Amino acid sequence: MKSNNNSYETLKKQFEEIKQENEFHKKQQLDFSRALDKIAEIILKNEKPNDLLADVNDILGETLQLDRALIYYVSAKEQLIIGLCEWLNKEDPSIQPTIDTYPLNYFKVSYQKLVNKRKHIESHTNAPAVSFTEEGSDKVLHDGMHIKSLLWYPFDFENGNFYLFALNQLSHVRRWTNEEIQFVSSAARHVSMALMKIKLNKERIKLKNKEEVLKELNATKDKIFSIISHDLRSPFNVLLGYNQLLIENAEKYPAEKVRQFAQEMYNSSKQAFTLLENLLHWSSLQTGKLVPGPEELIPSELFKDLVSITAGQATEKEISLKTEIHSNDKVRADREMTKTVLRNLVTNAIKYSYPGGAITIKAERRDNDMLFTVSDTGIGIEKAYVSGIFNVDCNISKPGTSNESGTGLGLILCKDFVEVNHGSIWAESEPGKGSDFKFTLPVFSV
Repeated sequence: MKSNNNSYETLKKQFEEIKQENEFHKKQQLDFSRALDKIAEIILKNEKPNDLLADVNDILGETLQLDRALIYYVSAKEQLIIGLCEWLNKEDPSIQPTIDTYPLNYFKVSYQKLVNKRKHIESHTNAPAVSFTEEGSDKVLHDGMHIKSLLWYPFDFENGNFYLFALNQLSHVRRWTNEEIQFVSSAARHVSMALMKIKLNKERIKLKNKEEVLKELNATKDKIFSIISHDLRSPFNVLLGYNQLLIENAEKYPAEKVRQFAQEMYNSSKQAFTLLENLLHWSSLQTGKLVPGPEELIPSELFKDLVSITAGQATEKEISLKTEIHSNDKVRADREMTKTVLRNLVTNAIKYSYPGGAITIKAERRDNDMLFTVSDTGIGIEKAYVSGIFNVDCNISKPGTSNESGTGLGLILCKDFVEVNHGSIWAESEPGKGSDFKFTLPVFSV
């Protein structure tokens, strides 16, 4: 009877042990499942690789109840093992951080094993991994860093480079179960897929940017060909035509007619020169040959030079020029570029203003910038076109109120010159009510 009782108690004890073990495995699998769900959520929300890895590392450390968890990037090119993030068990203040960068030649044998077999390495202080003992790194890891048990799990291989989960147990020797290794493997697959997605997105953005650059280069090429084939040729046709008339009939024309021809030839020459000058400036800027030389500029001096250059054009169309300066501050920008921007904007304003109109050139302080405004009472611009007039692919240039020709290149040049001097430019306009062209340049500060 006593023997039967002993057998019963033994069976009962074994049953309880199996039951506890099953409960442990059930809880562990539930914990692993929840952890992988968290990792999936992190992946969906995060597009920054280092932040993603740090969050996943925290989940590994907490879920596996480690003493320390790290993620390294193993770089074949730099021959380094680079520490990216580290998680420490907060309940044990004696655990010290070890995150650092290590020479790859310390782990030559282990590196080759990880690259060739793409499997994890498990090592314990009382049973070091064979690769560690062959290269002597077991002394560093187990003796020097006091790691009782470790698991290295590599993932996301590319040209000899890869990431590495480094899981450390310092308080006791820990044998990693198949379930734990499978959990780490699942986490690695999740992260590898996320990193691949991030890389693909970056490549997609790069390709899109290249596509935009190519589109802009094509638009630039088309713009240049358009200017050379039409806009630059047009004034020379006028010049050649009047020259031919004078050569063949100079003695037949009265002085007034010759003077008229001379005026037309002068206007065409001036148009061609301005266009050619803008084209040369713009092409030099596009090829990087024209680099700004910033200096202190006084708005009143810029306006004085500007009025003296454009007064003749304005007088010819009976347009008044007025300047307003509401700040004594100086600006920091390239002198010739700034003068070119102002000249182009005022010339444009004259071109699209009716005889008897008015143009106001204004400078005023706005925070850390000087705001320049060129206002006219001209024909204005339709709202749908205002935002595109500074773009190289814009093809909405119209003749002026006195049938002056234009290419739109002047505004494109203005945009490039303003932006290369750390400013911005825009337009505000309404058909029939004139336009305000505005740009900013940084105020000079000592």
